[in-house]
Amino acid sequence: GVGEEVPVYGLDREIAAAMAAKHDPKLEAEVCKWIATVSGTPQPDGVTMQEWLKSGVVLCQLANKLKPGVVKKVNTGKLAFMQMENVSSFIAACRELGVGEADVFSTVDLYEGKNMNQVTQCIYSLGGAVQLTCPGFPGPHLGIAPRSVGKSDPKRPSVMATQMGGFAGVMERQKPTERADYVVKPIDRSGYAPRTPPQQSVTPSSA
Repeated sequence: GVGEEVPVYGLDREIAAAMAAKHDPKLEAEVCKWIATVSGTPQPDGVTMQEWLKSGVVLCQLANKLKPGVVKKVNTGKLAFMQMENVSSFIAACRELGVGEADVFSTVDLYEGKNMNQVTQCIYSLGGAVQLTCPGFPGPHLGIAPRSVGKSDPKRPSVMATQMGGFAGVMERQKPTERADYVVKPIDRSGYAPRTPPQQSVTPSSA
């Protein structure tokens, strides 16, 4: 049935055991309390952190309370792709608000409950980072503010470049090819490039 737990084998089982050992219920409770207070949405009784947050709605509310408008669109629909889009928007907001790449979680960590420890760690790090990056946020605060954010993390610029400069990156990849094509066309003595360079001449197929 749908509610049945899928058995875990081999390496996955070892990883699951290691994650269970790392789980810190006290930290999780502290993080959940902070999310509820800041977002204004309490965690219902008997609902796990993963069940409460997986739609991404509460996390987007949290981000927008920390920095109004940091998440432009919040989907309230029940469809999986809408909820995962919310989670992705929250992750992008975490990066923008100064969470280092090592602390950021992936969508499946939360949506499928793959690594809730990482989700907890990311939100705890967010609580510290916003003490520097969101001076207008009155609190309550979570964790300790780092000495600096963003620039001290060597991975962060490349991630931002990948996210924001996607098209520019594609254009840059295409340009060298065009230049290379232009250079390899042989120029004959009369000063113009022959229409078909010798190395590209097509021999009639014997088929």
